Amino acid sequence: MKLIHLYITLFGLLFLTGCRINTKTHLDNEISFNLIDIPFSTNGASLALHQDAGGHMQRSLILSDVSGNSDFGLGQFIELQPEGLEPGSNIECIGHPHLVSFSVNKKLVLEACFASSKEMRFRGQSNTLQLKLAERLMNEERCAVKQLSSTEYHLELKFRFGISRYILSCLSGAITRSKEGFRIEPTNGDSYELAIRETDSKWQYTYRSEDFEACTATTDEAYRKWLIDMPAIPEAYQKAGQMGAYILWSSMLAEEGYITRPAMLMSKNWMHYIWSWDHCFNAMACSYQMPDVALDQFLIMFDHQDENGRLPDLIGRGRVIWDYLKPPVHGWCLNKLMQQIDLKPEQSENVLNKLGKWTRFWLTRMDADSNGLPEYTHGNDSGWDNGSEFDLNGKAHQWGHWESANLCTYLILQMDVLAKLADELKGPEEAKRWQQQSDELLQLMIVQLWNGERFITRNIDTGDYNHESHSLMAYLPLVLGSKLPLSIREKLIADLMQSGHITRWGLATEVPGTALYDDDGYWKGPIWAPSSLIIIDGLEQCGEHELATQLAEKFCKLCAENGFAENYNALTGEGLRDKSYTWTASVFFILAHEYLND
Repeated sequence: MKLIHLYITLFGLLFLTGCRINTKTHLDNEISFNLIDIPFSTNGASLALHQDAGGHMQRSLILSDVSGNSDFGLGQFIELQPEGLEPGSNIECIGHPHLVSFSVNKKLVLEACFASSKEMRFRGQSNTLQLKLAERLMNEERCAVKQLSSTEYHLELKFRFGISRYILSCLSGAITRSKEGFRIEPTNGDSYELAIRETDSKWQYTYRSEDFEACTATTDEAYRKWLIDMPAIPEAYQKAGQMGAYILWSSMLAEEGYITRPAMLMSKNWMHYIWSWDHCFNAMACSYQMPDVALDQFLIMFDHQDENGRLPDLIGRGRVIWDYLKPPVHGWCLNKLMQQIDLKPEQSENVLNKLGKWTRFWLTRMDADSNGLPEYTHGNDSGWDNGSEFDLNGKAHQWGHWESANLCTYLILQMDVLAKLADELKGPEEAKRWQQQSDELLQLMIVQLWNGERFITRNIDTGDYNHESHSLMAYLPLVLGSKLPLSIREKLIADLMQSGHITRWGLATEVPGTALYDDDGYWKGPIWAPSSLIIIDGLEQCGEHELATQLAEKFCKLCAENGFAENYNALTGEGLRDKSYTWTASVFFILAHEYLND
């Protein structure tokens, strides 16, 4: 029997190893990507390098500060352009997790790498390199340059929400000021090397002595370590998994300012912030092998919870925004995390207190008519910013009060988790109170927000809902699973299958062909990662494993073929908006691991 057990154990380990992402040992076999869609960065860094999509900018690279000191997508501060490029030159810019190469007519001209999360290196051959400082910063006198020596300059950037400081050091070659910024000329063997280092108000920095090749090797090793720690996925999705892992790894930002923990940004393109529901999906993807990283992602928004229990809308290093809310998916998320992570008693106590305050905030402060049904006051509060259920007089992005079945759903699941935690930590009385509130809200939701055909989102001022809406949001309560009456579950599932929401690529957020559908309509048509995961999980909870698996496969194929975009055209699969989005990569890993490994 012991021998049989040993064979079974070894087979299991071999099977899991085979499903883990292949970490090839040679750098030449690394994944590659274009810098137009996917920025080049590294874990913890506030710098990101990208290439503009059109015009003369394709002949240069753009260096941005993505710390959150700037407004969305406005952190660009240096344009790097090799001189002497002839019109019509064939320019090729290729990114790898450890290296960027910029070639002209197949001749390597410029390379970039990270020496650490605070230091970026550029190495060039033959061509002089122009560093053009951003005109808007210069014209508004928000860019201060100070020369320290013949090889070193200080650069202070006054963004809207904070000041970023960098040290420019010419390691080889010669650097001089120019009208637009700087010029770096090769010397001694026709080469140059530049370091750009993030620093603080004291201009302190610990200099790295590693050469360029050593820096690329160290970075590649760090990326591969992250890759190994991602959840196991099928062989067919290995290449996509490597790209997804790079996006997650490189989108991490070191703690500083309002970023109180090592944190995963939504992107290092222009969505370089953290929103208070996006972070949950990233936490779930990290929970399988990186429990500390997962808990940091989950808890970071709770670090800013106010005395009333409210969570901010978004955070960056330089600001916290409270304009809107985000849906309370945190209990649903925590339940998934606890399936992977054994919380210590003090962690459970902390989560119980914070999640309890967040829940009470919704129940007591977001119920304008005091009827027991909490409300969203804007589409943004739901996470579905312009979702059709929130249209008012034919217009999106309106303020009001909406009682929504999906809001109730999230809070019901949240109170179930609180009851479980309370039973372990506080005793049966507190657990009973949470469970009773959960059960009462469920009954009230069914009585008030189920119209016999569908769940609705009702505006309390008009007493009505948007009858033109064909939003996928109506099916989110499926995630309640067996808590819903069987007749409602069956009705929702049957309607979903024939509604037109399911396309070749997955779950459209508005039914294609209906009045409010738009190919690039944000939450009025495109396929999104979070809605896909919640619906798929709901189908699984309802016992519809086959349909859940089919939809998981559609989404994973969508990512494998069209990258990890913010959202996708529901009919063509084209990636839309930000093309390097972390919650999309996270949901890909969750679905591939949970549904496609059989």
